[in-house]
Amino acid sequence: MAGPAVQVPQSLKEKAVTIIMPPSPTKTLKDAMSSPVREILTVQGQIIRDEAIKTVKVAQKDTKIRAFTLEENGQTMELTLWRELSEQDLKIGQYIEVTHCLVSEWLRKKSLNSTRNTTIKAVQPKDMVVTGNVEALSMTDTHCEMCVKEDDIYKDFIVDLDMVRAQVQRYVEEAGTFNLQQLENMIVDKLLFPVKLVINGTTVISFELL
Repeated sequence: MAGPAVQVPQSLKEKAVTIIMPPSPTKTLKDAMSSPVREILTVQGQIIRDEAIKTVKVAQKDTKIRAFTLEENGQTMELTLWRELSEQDLKIGQYIEVTHCLVSEWLRKKSLNSTRNTTIKAVQPKDMVVTGNVEALSMTDTHCEMCVKEDDIYKDFIVDLDMVRAQVQRYVEEAGTFNLQQLENMIVDKLLFPVKLVINGTTVISFELL
């Protein structure tokens, strides 16, 4: 004979789900670096370093691991993938989202480790706005390489030369007729000038003199 139905409170159901699949709020790598140890979170970034798979001993068992470095808006952080995740087809230059990462710390350095709930997927890089002063630059027939200092961090960008020339013409109309050397000399004379760039991945999609 079946017993009476047991009513499980909604709060207990929610608690059970949380234990099985804990929440994983999305954070920037900068925020992840200041997160407490053992926090679970989701991050995005570009793979800029990919080490070969290694085998380590965990509870006397051989366990595969693979270390990456992710970069997002100038902030880097190491990510270690464990077991089957270490064999995923990932390459330098890819933008990925990694869920349910565990924040760890070793020798006062924060890093991320995958967990049993971690999933990884490719994502489109987000547009990022960079504002700062141009510290150095050089030009070619098609583009301008410039070093921009933002919040005491130096970042290198390649900007389409037509974008640069169009912005200079806002202030100096005859710049449209300058040859490459004349344009470069004029800009170099005004170094440390402020700029605003919108970046998608490694591509500068807009450039503005401030």
